[in-house]
Amino acid sequence: MRMRATDAARPQTLVRHGQAALDAGDFARAASDFEQARQLAPENLEVSRGLLLSYLQTGRLAEAVEIGRAAVARWPGDASIACRYPPNSTEG
Repeated sequence: MRMRATDAARPQTLVRHGQAALDAGDFARAASDFEQARQLAPENLEVSRGLLLSYLQTGRLAEAVEIGRAAVARWPGDASIACRYPPNSTEG
């Protein structure tokens, strides 16, 4: 099955909307946008970053820990993930 150009662009559109919601302080909306983006692009670094920040801001700490651990394992050299969730953190 071929992916249409609009389908491929949808995760990036959701990332932009999620980032705008984060910037505006609408953390629940940001989490929703990033959750939708994650369904479409589960291996996208920007999606994981945004979802991690959204979960932290909404107090969804267990989910933030899960996303953080997975992101550090997937992208160990990414400082924007590692500084928010250090690999030897004892939280969780």
